[in-house]
Amino acid sequence: MNYDVYKSMDALQAATRLDEAHFFAQMKYSELFFRLRALERAEEETVRAVNLAGNGWELAMARKQLQEIRLRRREGTQKPTWNKPLRAPALAFLALVVLLFTLMAVVK
Repeated sequence: MNYDVYKSMDALQAATRLDEAHFFAQMKYSELFFRLRALERAEEETVRAVNLAGNGWELAMARKQLQEIRLRRREGTQKPTWNKPLRAPALAFLALVVLLFTLMAVVK
């Protein structure tokens, strides 16, 4: 992983697709989401890495990351998810702008 997030994500996605049972590809993919503070997705991917762990060291590493993710989720240090529609607020804002424009045109 480097500082080019999109290239890193594409490379790690390809690696997990090529070998779905490869622990380190899955672990690095989940770590990328963790570093981006997309904690919900990081947790999902880390659980997959826990399931792929082949020895105690890999399992300990994945569990440590999972513990960190859950701690951060409890503390609320994650990016908000944009899963609500913005149509109603956008229409309300547009109506307000039109109303203000109309009032300014009438006052002149």
